[in-house]
Amino acid sequence: MDEQEKIDEKLDAFLGAHQRILAEFGRSLANSRHFLKLAGLSQNREPEETLAMLEQIREIDLLGHLTSQFEEYNSVAGAFLPPNAAVDPVDNEEMLGQLAELHMKYEALLEEAEGQMETIEELLNTTRVYH
Repeated sequence: MDEQEKIDEKLDAFLGAHQRILAEFGRSLANSRHFLKLAGLSQNREPEETLAMLEQIREIDLLGHLTSQFEEYNSVAGAFLPPNAAVDPVDNEEMLGQLAELHMKYEALLEEAEGQMETIEELLNTTRVYH
């Protein structure tokens, strides 16, 4: 196996790992979205339980964990991309496309996580003020 094949193999493993990470965060954000909908419905009927649920969701800190993963992704992915490649730049169009696609998926999930954190804060404030 030549050097480029080794690099391609490592990059392929890296891409696969981050695809799994993104899928897991996607599921977690979907669950959070569901709980936030429930919190919006239950804040008047069960304010204390709603506050507890919202606090738990906030403590999970999906945004913080996702941000850390994205930073790690960018630091490693950047080593493969020209013009600053620390190794031979990726010349495989498919892999370059996958790198770009994962970057966009991270950005989309980060945007959703930020929106969810804003919703959590709004629901917490509303629930606390009115109960």
